[in-house]
Amino acid sequence: MTADPSAPEPISPQEDAAAFAARALRRVFGLDDAPDGGDPLDDVAISALLTLGPGEVLMEEGSPPDALFILLSGRLWAGRGDAIFGEVRPGETVGEVGVVSGAPRNATVRAARRSVVARIEAAAFDALVERHPRLGLAVGRTMIAREQRAARPRHPAHVPGVVCCVPLSDDVDAAAFVRALAGAGIADAVNLPSDASDADFAAAEGTGAFVIVPAGDRSGLPALLAHADEVVMLAAASADPSPGAVDAILGDALPGGPLPRRTLVLLQDADAKAPTRTAAWLDGRRVDRHFHLRRGNAGDMRRMARMLFGRAVGLALAGGGARGAAHLGAIRALAEHGIVPDVIGGTSIGAAMAAWHAMGLRGDALESATKEVFVAHGSPTSDWTIFPLISMVKGEKTRRLGRDAVHRATGHDADVEDTWSPYFAVAADFTNQKQVVMTRGPLWRALAATYAIPGVLPPVLIDGALHVDGGVVNNLPVDVLEDMGVARTIGVDLLGNPSRPVQLDAMPTGWQMLLDRFRGRKRRRYRVPGILSTILTSTVLGSLERQRRMRDRADLCLRPVLPRIGLLDWNRFEAAIDAGYESCKAQLDALPPEVLARFRTEAD
Repeated sequence: MTADPSAPEPISPQEDAAAFAARALRRVFGLDDAPDGGDPLDDVAISALLTLGPGEVLMEEGSPPDALFILLSGRLWAGRGDAIFGEVRPGETVGEVGVVSGAPRNATVRAARRSVVARIEAAAFDALVERHPRLGLAVGRTMIAREQRAARPRHPAHVPGVVCCVPLSDDVDAAAFVRALAGAGIADAVNLPSDASDADFAAAEGTGAFVIVPAGDRSGLPALLAHADEVVMLAAASADPSPGAVDAILGDALPGGPLPRRTLVLLQDADAKAPTRTAAWLDGRRVDRHFHLRRGNAGDMRRMARMLFGRAVGLALAGGGARGAAHLGAIRALAEHGIVPDVIGGTSIGAAMAAWHAMGLRGDALESATKEVFVAHGSPTSDWTIFPLISMVKGEKTRRLGRDAVHRATGHDADVEDTWSPYFAVAADFTNQKQVVMTRGPLWRALAATYAIPGVLPPVLIDGALHVDGGVVNNLPVDVLEDMGVARTIGVDLLGNPSRPVQLDAMPTGWQMLLDRFRGRKRRRYRVPGILSTILTSTVLGSLERQRRMRDRADLCLRPVLPRIGLLDWNRFEAAIDAGYESCKAQLDALPPEVLARFRTEAD
């Protein structure tokens, strides 16, 4: 299966299917430069033209490789179950690996929407290769290149070609929404009426632009949905969230697989402080992702357009204790360069800093909110327990401060799904021994879980499982951004340089360490980490190699320089912000303008 970004446009009514197939194969196998009279594909033989409805199977995993196929119009997806391995767009081929290798199909391929496919029998293709050895060499090169592409991270995983916008109630103007979306200026888009024909869709896709269609009369909705790669459900957030008549039509008309993707857009009042009741809208209906859109807010519309059209920029913030204040400086430096993330999240302290940004706080308001939690009331880990049977610290202080801060920022006990920007926090499920990406549930609880340092803070109980600090499993979750559909990923890594060797012949005793503390910082003899610092560092040791891989995997990784600021230096919070800002600003200033332009969104 190929994923050629320069694939030819869909077949037009004026073009013969065989000519289109030959043109597609020339592009796929690098034969565009064939001399006149020497094209091995002049006599390509199509055995059948197949029309598939949404969800219909083109070929099953394990079936014999008896043909290859060329998609003339529509969209296909390949995978196992609901896991997508790849997509096929018009002008791309599928099944040629099995035809050449003779191996059974390695995936099931289905139509994401109404699609037309040309079938070429394996025997006919083999005959072509025998008559034209040059074609065989081209096929081999193509297969090697495809394997190399498959080994690289691929994001965003899905970018729709046709977006159908469906109001869930009569009080939402889908046509006005489509006009605003197309006018956001994020990507070239063509608006089609709800009664567009198959030829209209083919012609619109042939322009290379995204196609956006508002739903009209409900009776025509099933036919319209057959063309959609993505269904955007529109609802006024203040309306009744219970599934209604349109939800029933969607359930009957759409296939059960991962495509078309279903996105919920909740239209909020222009002056809303924060979204509410999002969980009620998500429960009871299938939603793959959701966005909040304040009426008349151009920044919200552009952010959502970037997400829909595969242009989104995401920011992942690493864990690192008190050094995490540097994230605020990094966010400030990014904003000054025109980079405001569309999706944000992180691990441990990084997830906490990301949360307030996702709630819509910017600039001084963002820094003030975080200082209120981590500085204003002393160290967040200062409520020591008398009987450390579960943890050294009670954790009541961090939970209370976090919950109060969420309430101040949003006006209510917000859930993770109530943030203005898509947000996530990573924790480690201690009970089931796995990573958990939290995108639902009480926001304060997600924060408590993501920085529940094992042994220091008590685990957080969620759905019968104990959760601890996400740094145990994934301290720089760039890959989570990719899974959320981000096109450009930015990481901020707090991993410092290794500590200097300990200049001691033997570790001091507890009494020696205690007496040494009375000498003052400059006169101390024993430069060894304390118990909390040891636990904090040990928490992420197991995931350090993954953190380094995530650093390399990010499209852009910033590394704040934080001299003499340790994991527990909460009293140096302001210094960490300033150091993070200065060092990240210098790193961004050093980037070529064309690189910065790839990440620039706009201040919202």
